[in-house]
Amino acid sequence: MTEQPIHDPRLETFVNDLWHARYGDPRFGHEDFGPFPALIARADELGDDYWRFVVRLEAAYAGLWSGTGSDVLTLLAWMLRAHDRQAASLDLEPTQMEQFSTTLVDFLESVADLPELSLDQAQHLLDDWVRRVRGSRYESEALVTVVRAKIALHRGDVDEARRLLDGCRDFAPPSGTCEEGARAMFAALYSRCGDHARALELSEPDLVDDGDRCGFFPAETYVALIGAYADAGRREDVVRGAEFIDRIYGEFPGATSHAAAIRALLRVGELRRARELAVERLPHLDRCFTPLDRARLAAALSAVFASVAAVDSDAVVAQRVDRNRPAQARPAADLAVELADVARDIARQFDVRNASDAVSGEIEETLGLRAAGTPDEGVKPVSERSAEELMTGMSVFSIVSSRRAQACAEALAERIGDLSGRTLARARIMLASDLRRTDRPAAVTALREAAAAARPDFPALAAQAELMADAEAAAQGLLDPQLLLQAPDPDPSWSALSQAHYWRFVAVASEPLDAERAGQAVVAGLDTLRRGLSGEIPLVEDQVADRPGAVEADAQSIAAALHIMAASMRASAGFSPDADIDDALVAARRMVEVASTSDQRLEAHAQLAGVLGFAAQLQSMTDEHAALRLMDAAVDNSRYAQRAPLLAQRAELRITASDDLDGAVTDQEQAIAVWMVEGLDHQADAALLDLARIQLTRGDDARSIIETVRPVIDRMSERDDDESVAAGLVVLGRAQVAARMPDDAVVSFSRVLDGAADDEYPGYLAQLHQARAGELMDLGRHPEAMADFDSAAELFAEIGAQYDLGEVYRSAALAAHFGGDDGTAQGFLDRADRVYDELSVEGPVDFERTRLELARADILRTSAPEEAVTLLRSVVERSRAADWLPLAVNGLNLQALIALETGDDAGRARAWELIGEGLRLDPEHPGLNQLAFELND
Repeated sequence: MTEQPIHDPRLETFVNDLWHARYGDPRFGHEDFGPFPALIARADELGDDYWRFVVRLEAAYAGLWSGTGSDVLTLLAWMLRAHDRQAASLDLEPTQMEQFSTTLVDFLESVADLPELSLDQAQHLLDDWVRRVRGSRYESEALVTVVRAKIALHRGDVDEARRLLDGCRDFAPPSGTCEEGARAMFAALYSRCGDHARALELSEPDLVDDGDRCGFFPAETYVALIGAYADAGRREDVVRGAEFIDRIYGEFPGATSHAAAIRALLRVGELRRARELAVERLPHLDRCFTPLDRARLAAALSAVFASVAAVDSDAVVAQRVDRNRPAQARPAADLAVELADVARDIARQFDVRNASDAVSGEIEETLGLRAAGTPDEGVKPVSERSAEELMTGMSVFSIVSSRRAQACAEALAERIGDLSGRTLARARIMLASDLRRTDRPAAVTALREAAAAARPDFPALAAQAELMADAEAAAQGLLDPQLLLQAPDPDPSWSALSQAHYWRFVAVASEPLDAERAGQAVVAGLDTLRRGLSGEIPLVEDQVADRPGAVEADAQSIAAALHIMAASMRASAGFSPDADIDDALVAARRMVEVASTSDQRLEAHAQLAGVLGFAAQLQSMTDEHAALRLMDAAVDNSRYAQRAPLLAQRAELRITASDDLDGAVTDQEQAIAVWMVEGLDHQADAALLDLARIQLTRGDDARSIIETVRPVIDRMSERDDDESVAAGLVVLGRAQVAARMPDDAVVSFSRVLDGAADDEYPGYLAQLHQARAGELMDLGRHPEAMADFDSAAELFAEIGAQYDLGEVYRSAALAAHFGGDDGTAQGFLDRADRVYDELSVEGPVDFERTRLELARADILRTSAPEEAVTLLRSVVERSRAADWLPLAVNGLNLQALIALETGDDAGRARAWELIGEGLRLDPEHPGLNQLAFELND
């Protein structure tokens, strides 16, 4: 943006605001269209033709990223007329003319996708552009062909579109764009014409990186090819393409390429990946550049959620309508219907404009897509199950949905008369064990009765039931736990599965009492399975398998569980669990391969999800990025309520591994939705508190967070969950700090501190004292603040948290100063200096010392302003060099305050200079903006 001479103070302010609107966020593609309508109105009021044009030029560029096609059309039409009338007087710089031309080129690619323009008008705009650029570096046969082919497709004339595409011989794009991008546009249109082979021939070579590709490589090429890959059934290429599309375009809210990726994923049966993308893009539906983009995305999202609902009628999606309001749990089926209506409504507008059903046909084709191949495909509802199927349902659903497992148990209790023999014995044991949910003493009695009934014919089942009864009795204090260690070994005549099941029970019962005994049981169980799978001993009893499905799948399920137990015990003992985790993953993946019934497949994927989640938890201690990849796979394989804790774990990993707060919020919202539909309200409320904490870190509206957290605290209090109440009050207090409600924040922190247990971790209490002290300072209650700082310092010193101790001393110095005690303030500064002297032996403390100097300057600015300015200049210089921009801006703010306090014109001029310098670094800084307002007033 080229500057023109400025004389009017209003114009000077306008130009500064325009600069911040255009360059406030330096990241490419993150231009914000929001401020520009007001800036345009201000430019029109000022009446300067140059700036009226430039503000629209900048607005149009921002509109390409965060506005709509209609916004950009309106701005371009105004600029074309203005430029035609007064090109000479505008005297635009070459860079501005280049921006004007490239913005027009980018818009023309989508001109046919605006229903408010007739197709003839779209053609006229293209023809006008051709006339304007003839003979220039913006002339492009390729772009003209693409737009004309799109117009033909809107008219429903596929043959004409194909003729136009085939007739183009020069793929050279307009200046400022790349030839690979031009070929990608052609390839995408060939795919729409049904010629996927030509699309691949044209663009697939561009997937090779020649070292000179733009920042959108290879995503822009994959967008063009992913439909062809799906048509050819090239699943791996589709998955790879979707990953690149999301990785590169995912950070842009208005990106429209995800619709193609989602459609392709559905066509190759990748519902889990399609669902992830759909949940991620749902909040951005209203930010699509054109109505056609919105219709395509809405249709793709609808197809995903309809596919999800077809698999699980209870499936929900967390939908956030307003960033500052809590997400709502929506049934996937309802959301699919709503999104289909959105897509069809838009399609009808195009049908009227186009005089063809080309768009409706495309939308209906997308809406009709359904993905198959999900882990639980074909899993029967509880109401349709036989008695034997209810037994497998109890077992399978116990991993993924306690609500469904309970429903199976209740139905089985009514139909147990349908069973006989070994199956009846197993059912009695399962129902007796299920009693632990509602009547634990009765469960012990029922387990012993079931064991007695099974003992004559099925001794292995009887032994398992007896051991389960002993373990439950010990847990209730009815049996000496040491007696569990006397459990006999299984009878060698039992089948491998029966012995392995029993050894697993022995390991679980022994592990809290004798890790060595538990370890021996795990080893014995795994050895028994090895012998059974190799044929040395029978894998199952002679009569029937343990339950319907592949016998090997059941064996691998037990093996995976035993390996996880071994890994957990090794990790607890301080040894590496890697080998056991690898073995558990091998077993779980083998179970997925050999599972032969829908229930077994669901169980296999759930088992694999659990192993992957456990592996991710351990991996996070050494490699968070690797842990995140494991957690992605865990979520992919999870179902029902099992998804919720895995999503919540992934949310935390997203933050620690990649600072992905947006992804963390999305995961946490989806977890809450799952817990709510499963009826697990307590877990949902706990997750709401975690979500609020993440949203605070992200900078969401603090008052909205307060409205969300308060009722959660009340519900936790009604449940007598004091720990969650305290956690909620901490979040509430921090939200009140962010909302500048110091009185309320002090009350919240005080409630936590007053209710803290005597053995509470000192570091946690120190943080609370420190937080409350800051709010007490804002309220002018300096003696109380000093008392809190003293408490925080004592607690941090107790645990050796030297960095935190230095920060407390720095804050305490400021508190003492503002309380009128500069002597005490100096003492705290000296203590902080000594702390940093000690820390400097272990590593650099430049940042901490710079913050301390900033505080020292703040304390000195009234009594010794010249010394304070010298300190601040040093702070700003060091902060800029080290890219500590917040410190640099605060240093400039304090210098501006000191300059203003001189009271003369030179001081005011110097203050203006410092304010401008600071606002260029942080346009939103409240202190600098307040000073600017006061100087302007």
